[in-house]
Amino acid sequence: MILENKTNDTIFFDMMFSDERIEWNPLVKKDGKIDSTISQFMRPKEIKSRAVMGTWEEQIYRMAKDSAIRIYFFKKELVENVSKDTFLKRQAYSKKYKLTVKDLERMKWQVIYEEK
Repeated sequence: MILENKTNDTIFFDMMFSDERIEWNPLVKKDGKIDSTISQFMRPKEIKSRAVMGTWEEQIYRMAKDSAIRIYFFKKELVENVSKDTFLKRQAYSKKYKLTVKDLERMKWQVIYEEK
């Protein structure tokens, strides 16, 4: 699966196989800087390939009861400026996709984040 950030800003993202509540802020800092070993983020105009063991189809069908993956995108200012409690209480995200394997096939396995 390919994720693409078409904006001029850094964005954060998370992927889930159910409609569970977001339980963490995707921005993790270490020594005042983004911890790139934990935080899932994309710089402006960046494209990232996300791999899994086996295939995405197998993972989605095995892990998601409704055969759909959720992809959450978060603007940097959202994760930086909203307190953790507020972030979790409001389930604050900038954009959410709920995609089936058929959706992803139609999209050629490329999920694009852009502001409209």
